[in-house]
Amino acid sequence: MKRIIAAAVLLMLSTAASAGIENMKESKKLKPDEGILVTSVTCADQINFVQLYLSGNTSAGFWGPYRFNSVATCATGLKTRPIKAGRYYIGWIGMGQQGMAIPEPQAVSFTIEAGKLNYIGDIYVGDVSPFRVDTETLLRITGNLVSVIDREAQARASLAADHAWLLTRYEFVSSPAVPPPAANMVEKHPVTP
Repeated sequence: MKRIIAAAVLLMLSTAASAGIENMKESKKLKPDEGILVTSVTCADQINFVQLYLSGNTSAGFWGPYRFNSVATCATGLKTRPIKAGRYYIGWIGMGQQGMAIPEPQAVSFTIEAGKLNYIGDIYVGDVSPFRVDTETLLRITGNLVSVIDREAQARASLAADHAWLLTRYEFVSSPAVPPPAANMVEKHPVTP
């Protein structure tokens, strides 16, 4: 029993360390199977981070919160995080030491291409969007909890100002995250304008 408790404590402590760096360092070299996630995450009070899961990796269940592949914190500013290329979804919303799992079929998802700067849009978690919700944005909302707004021009300007070396080294691709299929969204999260 003591070994199980010790293993669980070590797993929880190592989870934060395995999240990776928040911003790409100029000295870092991408692995052949990595791309760079470019996004900003703005959250309502009490929400601290979102966890990203590779497609097929469940965020539900007892071990779900520990199976994540990357994390994006709710700190201000653009994030440039190296992560493995593939299809991802936002599967966990962290609130202090607790959180909420979002099943993959009902989650916002996006693709990371290897060797590229992958802008997935600006992520808003909770009721924090400073913008009036139009039809296009409404289609990007999951249960009014996670929304993605395409602010590519601002992201490019921020990269040019703060991380210009990234733009000279890597191709910038804009592929904003997408909501779950409309049928699932209407069934699970009815939204009215």
